Amino acid sequence: MRGLRGPSVSFPMHPGVQDIITKEWLVPDVELKVARAMKKLYPVPQDELEKLRLPRVDPLVSAVTKKTTLPVEGGISLRDIQDRKVESALKSLFEAAALGLQATVCSSFVAQACLQWHQISASEASNDQGAHLEAGLAYMANAFYDLLRVLARCMVGAVQARRQLWLCNWSADAASKTRLVRLPFRGKLFFGEDLTMLVKELGEVRTYLKASRK
Repeated sequence: MRGLRGPSVSFPMHPGVQDIITKEWLVPDVELKVARAMKKLYPVPQDELEKLRLPRVDPLVSAVTKKTTLPVEGGISLRDIQDRKVESALKSLFEAAALGLQATVCSSFVAQACLQWHQISASEASNDQGAHLEAGLAYMANAFYDLLRVLARCMVGAVQARRQLWLCNWSADAASKTRLVRLPFRGKLFFGEDLTMLVKELGEVRTYLKASRK
């Protein structure tokens, strides 16, 4: 019958993949753990690597905003503690995304090489090409595992920064806000059921959620 459609086609979510995502989301305020071996897996030219490093604040910007910043060793820092936390979360997010970009660039190169090796091996019987193809596929499998972790960390890093922004006007003390920011992220909502449970634990809900006046 016209108008009737079959079930949509989608890739299944492998339990192992879901475990990787959940593991990263459980600790929003923790930076991505990067082993030395992981950094060596994704080398890019030095000039390109410099572009992927955390950008510094322009001197002009720091001069214009000097009333809201403090001089510190090696640069400047925002005065407001909540602003500093947001800045820190966004820095971690940028660094995680940069590493993910390196992994993507290198994996794309290896994928193209694997495709060529496969085309050669299909037309010529060569054990060497088969070994190259296997090594390339193994590399990409490891790279995609790292990419899963990086992207999951980027997502929860963005959530953490947004949590900081939305908590700015809450009257709760800094320690309580920190506990809120550190709550596990489970998708759909900033905080979810963990927020209700924590607020009840800390005290009267209405008092705790009251917005501070500036």
